[in-house]
Amino acid sequence: VFGEAQAILAGDGLLNYAYEVMLKNALRHPENAAAHLEAIGIMARAAGITGMIAGQVQDVFLEGKEINFEQLSYIHAHKTGDMITGALLSGLELCHPTQQQRDALRCYGENVGLVFQIVDDVLDVTAGEELGKSRGKDALEGKTTYASLFGIEQSMRIASEKTEEAKKALEVFGAKAEMLCALADSMLSRKK
Repeated sequence: VFGEAQAILAGDGLLNYAYEVMLKNALRHPENAAAHLEAIGIMARAAGITGMIAGQVQDVFLEGKEINFEQLSYIHAHKTGDMITGALLSGLELCHPTQQQRDALRCYGENVGLVFQIVDDVLDVTAGEELGKSRGKDALEGKTTYASLFGIEQSMRIASEKTEEAKKALEVFGAKAEMLCALADSMLSRKK
């Protein structure tokens, strides 16, 4: 709506504001400072040069080039998956989790991040302007996507399988994970 430059600045501002909020919260709970600092570190890595930025750099660098499934998986894992996983793990860290709980949320986040990207790829082919981008924009930009590699039907089958894997990973949390299971389902069924 306001142009690419403003969108980038808004993203930068929101990311930095997230660290402000996390640091203020850490100062309010000095008795749990170590966990708060670890949570902040988790988010910094998820958003940083080995996380979201790494995925986005690869996505931009490989635009217009033919890429393989491994490269596409790397982009999706870092571009979206790391941010979802980072948000989950940073919140969990404040509760002094077990390694089993960390592994479960990591598996969930990675799968839900992939589902988001697969569905986004499919919607780029099937949806209209309500997404905020032109239909077929990925193809016009020469981007390899799940839809271009596997087709729409197979891509959605993969997304459905990954949704089930994500929900299965949450079994360790029992009923406490109902909201996250619903979120996984909503990622799969979203229309925009």
